[in-house]
Amino acid sequence: MAFGEYLAITGGLKLLERFLGPKLDKWSGKEAFDEKIRAEDRQIKIDLQDRAHLDRKELSELQVLLNRNEQDRKIFYEKCFPLENPYELVINNSLLLDDDGAVRLKTIQTNGKNIVPCRIISSLKETDHAYASTINATLSSYIATVFSANSERAVVSDIGAWKQNIPADDTYINHLYSCLKQQPTMLITPSVLKESNTIILKMWSWGLGERLAYPVGFEFGRINIGVLHEQTIYEETLKMIKLSQSEHFGNFNVFESFSPKLKENISIVKLIQEKKLEGDFANFFLKKLVSAESVTPEIDREVERKKTERISSVFCCMAGMYADAYHLLEHKTTPILPALLPMLPGSETFSLQLQRHYSFLLDRFQQKESNKELVANIYVDVVEAFLNPKIDIPKEAGLLENAQSFLTEHEDKISKQNYNKLRNRLNHSTDNIVYALKE
Repeated sequence: MAFGEYLAITGGLKLLERFLGPKLDKWSGKEAFDEKIRAEDRQIKIDLQDRAHLDRKELSELQVLLNRNEQDRKIFYEKCFPLENPYELVINNSLLLDDDGAVRLKTIQTNGKNIVPCRIISSLKETDHAYASTINATLSSYIATVFSANSERAVVSDIGAWKQNIPADDTYINHLYSCLKQQPTMLITPSVLKESNTIILKMWSWGLGERLAYPVGFEFGRINIGVLHEQTIYEETLKMIKLSQSEHFGNFNVFESFSPKLKENISIVKLIQEKKLEGDFANFFLKKLVSAESVTPEIDREVERKKTERISSVFCCMAGMYADAYHLLEHKTTPILPALLPMLPGSETFSLQLQRHYSFLLDRFQQKESNKELVANIYVDVVEAFLNPKIDIPKEAGLLENAQSFLTEHEDKISKQNYNKLRNRLNHSTDNIVYALKE
């Protein structure tokens, strides 16, 4: 082949390759592979853009939902939850939540025990009654002193936390329960009947070792402030009679220095004593002690102080009774309230009810507790407290009979020391029966 022909053919082939090269590559498969890679890259970019769009949409929807839930939660705590409380600030972090979203209290470790505190709440507001502020202050101090939140009788106090603008009715109690339902909780909801000058004491409880669908409520009792006022004036008038008869004043006539109203009261009290009036007759004259037209400056301030103290003592006893019951049945802790009765003014007026409560409580405890030595120890402490000579109270037979039955039934399971301790207490409380001690 001539050199010129070679050049012509080579140039023709290069020209042909220039125009037909891509098609020839496709035919060879290289371009098809490259195109597939580029198509996959484009699809990945599209997918990433779509995913990013969906993520932004889902995030936006989630944020809207969270904002709505947060708003709902704020509305619930502002409008429905009855306590002025820290829950709305820390419910999502420092407080413990159970599976139902209810708040749980943190466990305390003390004396080798894991103690779950009991929460005590009072709905009494300062605007409810003239005595409310003093009652709340006394109750708060009592709980902090006797049932420290870090002790084996741990109680967390929410005294004074009830919102001023929320009534203590069943609706708000149910809202409170929905948030605190797994906490051992006792709620005191006093109602003041102004027309009859009476305080109705109602209690609610839940989480005391049981799971409840709804809180349990019951009426604890009623305080007739009018009757209490009459009784207190009667007692203070008796003191003034003794004062007027005292020999410490020599020839000074103390009686003549008394106000006209106090002189009248002294005459009434002497009449009741001399005639030994009882029932309706005594009540008739007692009413005369509290006429609205006049005052008794010598005793009025003391009467008010003693009334407030006695009403406060009832609230303290309510809290103590059920805190004792919870810690005894759940953590086997010896009840403390009976030993504190001398410190609670007026507790002698409802001592029989207290003894019945502890009689039932100890009977229930000894039925479920296998360690009878522990039961005997607790019986000794409680019986000894109620038999304290420093408090002049009638003795309730049920408590002593239950203690006696326990000794008789479990004599072989109790040490000689505890058996004789409890037997001695019972012997000192009976005039006609003396039981033998263990040799």
